[in-house]
Amino acid sequence: MAAKYDVQRLSLAPAAALDAPPGLQTFAPGTSQDTTVTFTNTTGSRAVGVKLSISVPDKQWTSFVPGSTDTSVTFDSVAAGQSVSATFKVTAGPAPFNGDLVGNASWTNPTFGGRQSETTAEKVRNVSPIKINEFRTGTSTNSTNAYIELYNAGAADVDISNWTLTQQAVFSTVTVPAGTTIPGHGFYLLGLSNSGLAAPAGKGDSTVYVRSTTGMATGHQIDIDTGSGVETRTITGVGTAATANTTLWQPQPDGPIALPAGSANVPVTSTTGFTVGQKLSLGYGANYDVATVTAVGKPGTQGRLSAAAHPGDTTIKMSSTTNISVGDVIRLDIDSPGHGVENVTVTAVGTSGANGTGLSVSAPLRFEHANNMPYSARGTGISFSPATSSAHSSNEPVQPLGTGITLDKPLDNGHPINAVVRDTQVTNAGYQPAPAPNQWFGGPAPSSSAGNMALRDGNNLVVDSLNYGLLVDPWLGEGYQATSGSGQSGCRVTAPGSAAGAGASAGRVPDGYDTDSNCADFIRSTTPTPGGPNGNATLSPGPRVSLQATNGTAGSYIKHNDTDDGVVLAPVTAGSSATVKGDATWVQTAGLANPNCFSFESVNRPGLFLRHQSFQLHLQANDGSSLFSQDATFCQTASNSGQGVSFQSVNYPTRYLRTYNDVIYIASNGGTNAFDTTTAWAADSSWSVATPWVPAP
Repeated sequence: MAAKYDVQRLSLAPAAALDAPPGLQTFAPGTSQDTTVTFTNTTGSRAVGVKLSISVPDKQWTSFVPGSTDTSVTFDSVAAGQSVSATFKVTAGPAPFNGDLVGNASWTNPTFGGRQSETTAEKVRNVSPIKINEFRTGTSTNSTNAYIELYNAGAADVDISNWTLTQQAVFSTVTVPAGTTIPGHGFYLLGLSNSGLAAPAGKGDSTVYVRSTTGMATGHQIDIDTGSGVETRTITGVGTAATANTTLWQPQPDGPIALPAGSANVPVTSTTGFTVGQKLSLGYGANYDVATVTAVGKPGTQGRLSAAAHPGDTTIKMSSTTNISVGDVIRLDIDSPGHGVENVTVTAVGTSGANGTGLSVSAPLRFEHANNMPYSARGTGISFSPATSSAHSSNEPVQPLGTGITLDKPLDNGHPINAVVRDTQVTNAGYQPAPAPNQWFGGPAPSSSAGNMALRDGNNLVVDSLNYGLLVDPWLGEGYQATSGSGQSGCRVTAPGSAAGAGASAGRVPDGYDTDSNCADFIRSTTPTPGGPNGNATLSPGPRVSLQATNGTAGSYIKHNDTDDGVVLAPVTAGSSATVKGDATWVQTAGLANPNCFSFESVNRPGLFLRHQSFQLHLQANDGSSLFSQDATFCQTASNSGQGVSFQSVNYPTRYLRTYNDVIYIASNGGTNAFDTTTAWAADSSWSVATPWVPAP
């Protein structure tokens, strides 16, 4: 048998998530989890004496075969192409830790002799049970009405002094004050202030540059910063707020620009918002500069040739001549066989396109350049004074700071970027309590579309993390990232977006629910509960049901997974756990797309419905879209097999709910997909609407 190079030889995953490993296991000190090592023989020949084990971080951790003190499992022989697994009870040590569990396999190849081995790693955290529990990015009438809620999922109090929360940007760290404790099963609420410092404010400054001036007015009293560092001032003038940052331009294909310390001009992706005489900021963290704009030029330009250019030519046809000036140096082409990179100086700017007059250059071309080959022009950028004190490089933020607000007297102390600027008279910007937050933070304002968050303890260990909207930072990702098909782009929290009234939030239901899967652990709710329990999500009206297979698979029901959004056929019995019974119980409510049909809402996860994507069933939050409504609506019909009933997809009427290899699909009676096979289709697509495993209270 040939070796199977497309199959992973060794894997390590939570025992409950083998089909969709999250890539992470989170422990609390002293707790245990079952973890499985799987070896697939891809060597092309028999493997003898296959030994599986798990290496733990230190001697205070343990890994044993459940019910024994064995630390490994050995299989006499594994045929080529076959798999074996061993499950171990892993118990975390008492010390906080971020690192890896390591799965080990060793075996003998009887053909070649000698012992062979392989290892694989899984990210692990051993941390206090504090969770990023709920967040809102804004409402329809106040785009910055944002909060982030932490929750202690354990019974004991946890000291979170000097813990940090980073969201969206590398310089956006919020630090929790010393002496802060979250009681067992308690909450800690952070509210976005109506404004915050867009650039550091220095001792003696009487003008500060802020994220927002909405609602602020001359005569208002403001607090700058919080805690013992707070300073109170009266506004004497309201100018303009900082606007969205652009980036230090990165040309393609030549790569990043390195801007040395002492520079007084920066090439930028956009010049929008920059004004001579106003301030700008460049960079972040230790490499951060603030300066006054002295000239606003043109941004960098990227494009392609509109016609081939030949050796000796002094005119080149460009896809765009916008933002190109006489004297600009343009880089042509890529470094490849038969071509050559050359930099040419513009002497005249004409019109764009293959039929335009193009650009005149100072010297004849030396190389052949094909139509559609790339070019880049740095532009004249933004000039400023004083020169930079630090080096900078492409993709660092460059932000217009506006004119800020003026104060009645200079500041006594300096304050960092994103320090709180709080005006209690403002009611149309920032988080609007009640309840009042435990702590204000000054920014940046969470993005309504996509972002990430990381909670770190006082030793800088990651305690919890998430991505929302998009997989913004894969390193912070939690959950199975390999789901393929239309609309799939990694496991992340659905962005809550905005909504009328109290807006919408993304939260764990119940509070602290954590399977190390961003896409499974959070649901979108239009009844945010800042600082309070998330368990108030209400189920839709309708009877509770359980959907039992009629294809001879005794005692099997449609149920959802707990570690991802998968939907499967699985056995459920009277002896099953309350969680498993709830996972197999649904509210059969009026169809979201057709009230004469049905949608099925999870009893355990209110607000999440069965919906198909790429013809496979998933459990997902209703995002309010027409597509979701259609994907989540099924019309009951006469049984395809004559036993029970069948459920027809409202937007794919030739497809019915069907089990295939214990996964639930919408399938047709014949087709190109394996799950469309005609074999057993009628029985596999027929269901008994059974008594719910979890009746209504």
